[in-house]
Amino acid sequence: MRSAVNRQATAFKPGAYQTFCLMVHSAEDRNIAPLAAKIEMAQTMLELGWSVEMLVYDASDIDGNYIKNTDHGMGLSMLTFFERGSGMLRSMARPFKYAAAEHVIYHAGKYRYEFDYRHDDIRARRCLLD
Repeated sequence: MRSAVNRQATAFKPGAYQTFCLMVHSAEDRNIAPLAAKIEMAQTMLELGWSVEMLVYDASDIDGNYIKNTDHGMGLSMLTFFERGSGMLRSMARPFKYAAAEHVIYHAGKYRYEFDYRHDDIRARRCLLD
């Protein structure tokens, strides 16, 4: 795990970007991404100079809105995740600058996610693909 993280994380020089990595993870994810492996990844990233925040959720955190279960992914809505994550970024003491991209689109499963950075807030949209 450490060598894979090192290869990925060192592809970006620490300080070259003001990158903030927010991870949310289920304490009960044992098969796809065990908690110990995620913690090791976060620790390696911190050692390499990345700014990392890792939030770990368990069954007591299930609220039916944000956290829906304790499986891998926790039934998390990507839109809600980005809303909460951007709120966390705005509350950080250091200045936050959005990425240079103005409009980002990516596909995941049957959805297309779009993020618009051209405004003071990040605008997100999820579209069902045909």
